[in-house]
Amino acid sequence: PLLPMELAERIVAFLPGNETALDVRLLNRAAARHFRGPAYTTVRMSQPVPPTEFARRWGVPGATRPLSLKLRRKLICLAASSGVVANLELGEQACGRGEGMTQGICCNTSMGKVWCGGRYRS
Repeated sequence: PLLPMELAERIVAFLPGNETALDVRLLNRAAARHFRGPAYTTVRMSQPVPPTEFARRWGVPGATRPLSLKLRRKLICLAASSGVVANLELGEQACGRGEGMTQGICCNTSMGKVWCGGRYRS
C-alpha cells in the first residue's frame, strides 16, 4: 500500500535536498507525479550528491566537453563545497587535471576547509 501523499510530503521535508530528485521521485509513478517542479527535480551540486549518481552524469568520457573552462572550474568548486571527496576527485578527473584546471581555484568547502589547486587546506 502507498503512503498518503500528505504523509510522504512530511517525510520528504526531512530528507537532504538532493534525495527527492535522485531517489524519492524514482520510487514509483505516483511519487514522480507528485514531486515535480524545480523544488523537487533540481539537483544542487553544492549539496551532497551520491557518488554513484555523480559518476553516472560526469564520469563518462567527454561528459564535460560541452562545458566552458569557467563552467568546468565551477563544477569542481561545487563538488568541493558539497564535501563529497569522491565527487571532487571524479570532477577533477573529468574536467582534466593537466590543463591548468585546478591552478588558481580556491573553494570553500562544507567541511570548514579551503580546497586550493587540488589540495585541502585548513
